[in-house]
Amino acid sequence: MSLQHDDPIDKFMQTADALIVNPPSTCEQVKDIIGPLYKDIPSLRAELVPAKITYEDMCIIAAKMAKLRDRLFMNMCDNYDELGFRESIPMKHPGSAAIAIMAYCSALTILSRNYLDPMEEDKYAFIVKLGISMFESQEKRAFCDYTAHELLKSIWLLSSRWPLLRLTKQDEIMTVFSYLLYLTHRAFVIVGQPHPVEIMDCKVGQYVVQIERSNLFNVTNDLIRRYIDPICRMIAHIRFFMSRNRHESAPLPSPYNEVEMRAGLKRGMRESIDELQKLPTFRQEMRMVFERLCIRHCDFEVFTETCNSDPYEPMIIVMMTKSPEFQTASMRYYLGVDVVSLVENIDETHPEYSSNIDLMTHLHAQNVKLHAAEGHLLKYDVKLRADYVPSEADLLGQFATIRSEKTPKFFTFMGRYHIVAGSELYICEEGVEQAICRWAWVVREHLNGMLKGISVVSGLNLIFGAPRNEIVPGTGAAAEIGWGSGAFI
Repeated sequence: MSLQHDDPIDKFMQTADALIVNPPSTCEQVKDIIGPLYKDIPSLRAELVPAKITYEDMCIIAAKMAKLRDRLFMNMCDNYDELGFRESIPMKHPGSAAIAIMAYCSALTILSRNYLDPMEEDKYAFIVKLGISMFESQEKRAFCDYTAHELLKSIWLLSSRWPLLRLTKQDEIMTVFSYLLYLTHRAFVIVGQPHPVEIMDCKVGQYVVQIERSNLFNVTNDLIRRYIDPICRMIAHIRFFMSRNRHESAPLPSPYNEVEMRAGLKRGMRESIDELQKLPTFRQEMRMVFERLCIRHCDFEVFTETCNSDPYEPMIIVMMTKSPEFQTASMRYYLGVDVVSLVENIDETHPEYSSNIDLMTHLHAQNVKLHAAEGHLLKYDVKLRADYVPSEADLLGQFATIRSEKTPKFFTFMGRYHIVAGSELYICEEGVEQAICRWAWVVREHLNGMLKGISVVSGLNLIFGAPRNEIVPGTGAAAEIGWGSGAFI
């Protein structure tokens, strides 16, 4: 390729090569790099005309723009905890580095004319089956027809349904990932250029502004945030999950009789719940944890729009984002639900589970079962839910820590708990009880029954319904817990 234009095309091509290799991952880098690049867009656009550049060169530049856009956006998703942080940057309204990246990616999409074809019919049919599409009509596979409001509602629906998807198969997860990319691409187009009012039908005056002496409208920072915040959070979770999921779950050590372990776990949870219910603060603590569990990916930007720079607090987010009906139902539920029934009767392996169990029951059952397991470990100064069970809303800021340590943690993904220990991911398709068993087994196998320098084998013994203070003859943590001597094999 031979370009005769030293500026600004050569400047863009050289900068693009550098950014594709090393994209900005901090707010300071975005301010220093993306801001000047965005200001160069008008002069770059002026050069990309047939009178000044050949068709072949235009194709090369367009491909580079699309590659740079994808690299910047995926890097933003991976580092969204940093780049999505609310701060004052040179904008008319307090924003974030992510908003600046989104604006630049949108401009690159328009310049490169990188428009996607409609989603394949079979993949879109699967999206409709999952209940995450606003439209059953196959015509709506053409995302280029989505209005600003339809796009916003589509993102909200996917985020709201997220914990009920319960997917673990790679091809199904990647179909949802593709759907997210299509929604992202439509957001690029809506953000990247002005549109008439019939397309920008999203609360004109709040989320869009009219261009002076024109019938066209531009989006505001609030609408950009409403688009990218939930999209980036969901994409980041999928990318982390797939980076740890190498086609199959990590192998579990042998011997491992999960059937016996889960039977013992049922006994241990029931015993723990009987004791926990005697505490006057038990149900209130259930409520506090549930507030964190019920936060969806689409709630953060709504909270930011209302409270701007206030710190995130689960209770405040719920008050700001959930309907009065939801809050009332939630209050009545945790006060009146039979927690013993949640432990004994809610079975995530039931074939009709997804269609018969509502979201509130699903989240409360998982919460109560983890609470019951923690009840035995608290005696040994192990705070299971606080230290090892981050909620999906909290995971974004813990990915780096999880990658660097071998201590097993519960990984919440699409409504299921899995176990991640460093580079290993243990898929738990049969629910939270399976996850508790596998977490305990990994603690025994990789950490020799030690957490934070403290032996927890006696506490694990109680979780699985073994007699108190039981020490089974043998050697090592497995024998002490009872797994190496016939208790669970």
